[in-house]
Amino acid sequence: MDQPNISDDDLNFALSDLAKVHKLSFTAQQIWKQVYQWYIKNTVKEVRILDIASGGGDILIKLCELAQRDNITINGLGADINQKSCDRANSIALKKNIQHNIQFKVQNVFLKETYENYDIAICSLFLHHLKTEDIICLLKLIVASEVKLFICNDLKRSILGYYMALIGTRLFTTSPIVHIDSLISVRSALSIKEIFSYCIQAGMTNTQISSYWPERFNLNWERTSE
Repeated sequence: MDQPNISDDDLNFALSDLAKVHKLSFTAQQIWKQVYQWYIKNTVKEVRILDIASGGGDILIKLCELAQRDNITINGLGADINQKSCDRANSIALKKNIQHNIQFKVQNVFLKETYENYDIAICSLFLHHLKTEDIICLLKLIVASEVKLFICNDLKRSILGYYMALIGTRLFTTSPIVHIDSLISVRSALSIKEIFSYCIQAGMTNTQISSYWPERFNLNWERTSE
């Protein structure tokens, strides 16, 4: 799915199935609960959210819908390396009439400029694709930015997680790419001990990390007052 030469049909098929996985895992709801808690603690007119490696855009789109339900204004950007993914996400946002609240662009998430003017940064199922040094680099960029809250959920490496990916993706998805990528992803997934160590190295000293179904971890880092 990360290959730049993937066909449009295969990419759309895979992104649609990945959206099903997110939906079954209640990923957006898990993230929104934390965004909402931050919102009620802070006096802001709108919540500015950056979705790191936004893929098909389903997480940010669902967050926007949840925000509308709760009468909260979101100004969001999905940053991804793949133009086809961004085009697809923008098309879905247009169909849902939320294109004025969120947009998707090709942007390098390893540049500090990408994080300017955002209150919250989120990422889902991205860190396990990165090398250790790149994970730490990304976390350091967030610490050095204006971002006040960082929420990340990703796969937790375990035998149970492997078999859940093996069986679950075949029960609920039909994309061969998702079937293959899911198992590769679990093998590359992080343990909670590992991600906690990376956070410490990056300066995220007050990070809260917890496990949740289905074999994932949730990372929550909130900037403290100087």
